[in-house]
Amino acid sequence: MISGFDRFVALDLETTGLEKDAEIIEIGLVFVNGDKIVDQWQTFVKPTKPLSREITRLTGITPRMLENAPSWADICQDLADKLEGRLLLAHNVPFDRGRLAYAFGEDLPNDWLDSHDIAKLFLPTLTSYKLVALAGELGIDDPGHHRALNDAYVAAAVTQRLFAEICRTDPFILQDMANVLEADSPLRRLLEAAVPMATAPDEDLAEPALWEESPAPALDFDHARDFFAADGLLAQAHEAYEERPEQGQMLTVIAQALEEHKHAIIEAGTGTGKSFAYLVPALLWSYENDSRLIVSTATITLQEQLFRYDLPFLRRALDFPFRATISKGRTNYLCKRRFYQQVKNADQLNPTERLFLSSLIRHLDRDPSGDRERLNLNKMEHQYWQGIAATADTCLNRRCPHFNDCYYFNNKRAAEKSQVIIVNHSLLLQDMKLEGGILPQYDQVIIDEAHHLEDEATRQWTDTVDLELLRKSMAALKRPQGILNRLNTKAKTAPELVFDTVEIEEMVTGLRADAESLEDRLKALIDFAVKLPELDRVSDKRLTDKVRKQAWWQDLSADLAGLVNALTAFNRSGRRLLDRVREAEELESLAKELGFALDTFTEALECLAQILDGQNTDLVHWVKSVTAGWGNNLLLYSARIDIAPLLKEKLFNAKESVILTSATLAVNRQLTFTADKFLLDPETYLAFICSSPFDYRTQSLIAIPTDHPDYSKVSDMDYSYNVARDLTALIPAVDGDMLVLFTSYAMLNRVYFALKKDRRLSDYTILGHGQDGSRSSIIATMQSKRKTVVLGASSFWEGVDVPGAHLRTVVIAKLPFAPPTMPVESARAERIEAQGKSAFNKLSLPHAILRFRQGAGRLIRSAKDHGAVIILDNRLLSKNYGRQFIGSLPDQPLITDNMENISNHLKGWFKENTD
Repeated sequence: MISGFDRFVALDLETTGLEKDAEIIEIGLVFVNGDKIVDQWQTFVKPTKPLSREITRLTGITPRMLENAPSWADICQDLADKLEGRLLLAHNVPFDRGRLAYAFGEDLPNDWLDSHDIAKLFLPTLTSYKLVALAGELGIDDPGHHRALNDAYVAAAVTQRLFAEICRTDPFILQDMANVLEADSPLRRLLEAAVPMATAPDEDLAEPALWEESPAPALDFDHARDFFAADGLLAQAHEAYEERPEQGQMLTVIAQALEEHKHAIIEAGTGTGKSFAYLVPALLWSYENDSRLIVSTATITLQEQLFRYDLPFLRRALDFPFRATISKGRTNYLCKRRFYQQVKNADQLNPTERLFLSSLIRHLDRDPSGDRERLNLNKMEHQYWQGIAATADTCLNRRCPHFNDCYYFNNKRAAEKSQVIIVNHSLLLQDMKLEGGILPQYDQVIIDEAHHLEDEATRQWTDTVDLELLRKSMAALKRPQGILNRLNTKAKTAPELVFDTVEIEEMVTGLRADAESLEDRLKALIDFAVKLPELDRVSDKRLTDKVRKQAWWQDLSADLAGLVNALTAFNRSGRRLLDRVREAEELESLAKELGFALDTFTEALECLAQILDGQNTDLVHWVKSVTAGWGNNLLLYSARIDIAPLLKEKLFNAKESVILTSATLAVNRQLTFTADKFLLDPETYLAFICSSPFDYRTQSLIAIPTDHPDYSKVSDMDYSYNVARDLTALIPAVDGDMLVLFTSYAMLNRVYFALKKDRRLSDYTILGHGQDGSRSSIIATMQSKRKTVVLGASSFWEGVDVPGAHLRTVVIAKLPFAPPTMPVESARAERIEAQGKSAFNKLSLPHAILRFRQGAGRLIRSAKDHGAVIILDNRLLSKNYGRQFIGSLPDQPLITDNMENISNHLKGWFKENTD
């Protein structure tokens, strides 16, 4: 244990809500001495206000449980005595400390440690820092979170594991981390106390090497398909290999497209082995034609699979040490010069930013990539990252002292030497948008997960004005160690500016005053916007011609126009200062920082002017107000309505071969929807749909209950009630192992709480997306624990891979039609209708079918799987378009009956078809 921190009290509270005046209803204390728990204490507390149903659903604490509980006055002195002089530990200290301070009428004098902050420091790559997620990641049982004593136990166990992680850190790194934190804070003292006992782990953290001089591969391009032969190179390298005809067929289509300089659209579902089917011909083509291949994916998971597993395997199987690199956008990489400058000025930063910088010190020592995507950054940390990210505007290039070990340039140099470069869709499109310069020259590109390409292109050509980010940028400029003051100080010692220091000081003083005024103006504008009833509970408010005439927008746009004028004047003054100081060599780095900030303001001005004008009919504009625990915000957006012409010009017309592949590209078993979406002429592309290697007729079935209400005829609340009712019958019948897919968090949460309080389901582990940890930890639980039921939204519709008996039933609560109020989609629909076509048939329905197929595709992941897809939305039976949804799935038995009979049928079917 760490000296001085081996004794503490882990504390957790349950309250009547999250408000500042919320009352405590349960207290749990766990007393820790070394590696042992020596005592515990728990009590309910009777509140003076009624307990809400929401809190009861969340905690399981009922009004009856509190009827005979002591009041706060009865227990407060006993609690104070137990806590006196103790080191206190909690998960999310501001909440527990604030509630206790309110109850006691004063802040407790104790020192506090926060297990959340310790985890952020030493486990910065996790996808969630909720207590339940940390417990899952660290292998700690959490039998009943949202109960005080249980959560106190879990927080204590998590912290003990984190203490061990602290001691596995290089002592010099640990001291550097401590130096960034607030002086004399308990967290800093913890790290300093651990320095004498810390020992760096002996492990090789280098990236896997793929590079040597490249001899010829063991196979030529003309015989690429032989790689998949029963006695081919793949069979020789993989003893469990089974020949799959569809894999060779896909390879043949890709080889033909490369040879004929055509594009290809290929749908290849689970089990096809599509990554090898496109990598093998592409690698051989690149080698024989001395060209470079780009492989683009939508997800980090697939990037990592390709780079760390598939490519090293092919390197061995082909006996061909080809060169490969993962490349990402410049701002994904940390700039060492900017980072060390921030560390140097840590005393001027807020505690949250200091915690963030401290976590990076250890992470960068262990991760040689400097890659932001290896981290789990929250919204605030994304803003902090902008101050340390590599950018073209702030780069000193060869004059930088870190140029030779720069994360960004190291990756760029590796990419230049590579035959295969793996990128994400975002970087591919950024390179197109800038007409090259980010990626090396290439003529062939394979786009996997291609069903995301259109949406990502829309995002890349969407401009955003973030008023809170602008406000923070203004605050950063004028703070004591901000760019303006640092420029002013250093200008006094620059030989080139020795006669201009008075003028520069006057300019800096004026800009600081203007920045303060703009900061106040931005805050007032945000506060005004979030109180507008028209923006309350509205996700995205599209600025149509009708909306622009409404009084609320007239008022808001007038304020925004005033902001434009003030920001323009500030930018003009800032440019004058920049012109004066950029000639001084000693001020180059600071001048670049100022130029970067001013460029950010210029981009915001251009976007704001475009939104306020609203005359470009090729653009759609919308506004969004945000009210959250971290603060308020107002965001304005401008996006292209039709992205297809840009993609055709900059991608399909500019490259010899673009190979689009995904598990879901076909609608009505044809690829014309995807081709039309990208304006591809029939003679320019090849189309191929791989047949599935699975026998769906025997491995799966579809069931649609006839006694479920029509979604279009009932309220969302009533529909949610019926979903919960059906699941209550279905879960015991199939014995759990279920994924339930929702299109909204509101419905998911209603069903989640209904299932959690149903005692008939007490034998099942019910996990909710957004309720019970991160997506990855929820999936990991499903993969390891039988009788698990996962309720998921959004990201759970794809990318969930749980083969075998741990996922036997997929339930689709509602057909995944996009909400008609989404700005880009509604603008595209209007444009289609204006052409005399049906937006429903041309846009809404095809996209819903593809999403539907993605959800259903979570079920059968191997030839040994058996399972059922249950679709609760009986519009499949009552609407004409229902046949298209059902017809989009592989042929398999279909049951339509009431839920009771379906449940009974499934119970027998699973008994017959599974062990």
